[in-house]
Amino acid sequence: MATTDASSQVKDTGDGFKYNGVASKGRGKLRQKEPSTRADSGAHVQLQRGAPRDDPQALVSELRDSIERKKTELLADGKHGDHIQSCLSSYFSSLRWDHSRKQPSSSRLPTRMYALGIGEISQSRSAQAQVALLLEMADHIARIAEEEQKSKLPSGTSGQGSSSASSQNGKVDSEKSFQPSLRPALMAFDPIFSDIDRAVLTSLGVTPLTREEASAQACYEATFPPSSGGSATTAFQEEYSLMYMPHCPRPLSERYLRAFWSREALLKHRVSFCWNRVGRYAEFLTDEKLNRESPCLYRISKCPEHSHCGSYTSISGGTAYTAFFFSISCSPTPQDSPVALAVPAICRGTQRSGL
Repeated sequence: MATTDASSQVKDTGDGFKYNGVASKGRGKLRQKEPSTRADSGAHVQLQRGAPRDDPQALVSELRDSIERKKTELLADGKHGDHIQSCLSSYFSSLRWDHSRKQPSSSRLPTRMYALGIGEISQSRSAQAQVALLLEMADHIARIAEEEQKSKLPSGTSGQGSSSASSQNGKVDSEKSFQPSLRPALMAFDPIFSDIDRAVLTSLGVTPLTREEASAQACYEATFPPSSGGSATTAFQEEYSLMYMPHCPRPLSERYLRAFWSREALLKHRVSFCWNRVGRYAEFLTDEKLNRESPCLYRISKCPEHSHCGSYTSISGGTAYTAFFFSISCSPTPQDSPVALAVPAICRGTQRSGL
């Protein structure tokens, strides 16, 4: 009787996502299903405790509340909460710095955030933590934008003064409310998303995308609309995208980086990336192999770190969260030095290398 190689059953869809219907545990790659870990199984049971499986609406509500609690817990611990805020402030300050004018530029704040490959939200605490950090990053951007708006009010108007200084260095009050319209557009895609996952995202203000809408080319065209001829230069004042990809494997990261690999996109900060620490690839692969398989990531890995914003480990509710925040200095041409963000964000247990 003929045998079938299990790997041949995994679909390579041509967009970097390899998918056979389920996700692996561990490094975030999509492959054959493995038994759930005790931690993830327990998380699922705990979430289900007050929401019957045959009541999707109640489950969506409970999952949404769980993610919002995780978002609050990120900042509740004074020490770790302050550190997260410091890391985010350091990153956005670097991202917004206009080297030609020697001052921050509010137009460089991300207007779009794409969350890719974050996992099955209804089954994984780690995936829920990724969404929680995504939401906090979006709120942080909105607070910075509001502080800048207040700093531009006419002299004598309430709100001027200290807000200008805080927006200059990226530090904002995490407890302050903000105008929802100032929040960047949030979008997400993972081939393993269930209907429940998509409903949870929608309830949190995140738009679930189709595979075509989340492709590297589609993300590029949304940042540099075809109406402008696909030119990054003519679209300079329009969109700024943050690619949030903490769980994505190396080939997928390479695909999206290559799509945006241009002087206009990177040097002018039209796109930034939130993913695995790029230098880690060089630690596990030879230069020849990395350059052959992932030339863009290889180029980035050889650039000096522009700013190591820090890292922390916290244990909350029996779950360990590790966060790494990096910004690195690199570009497609030697004389340029755009800033990209390399961060595994918040992962349960150890870092997800994506190798």
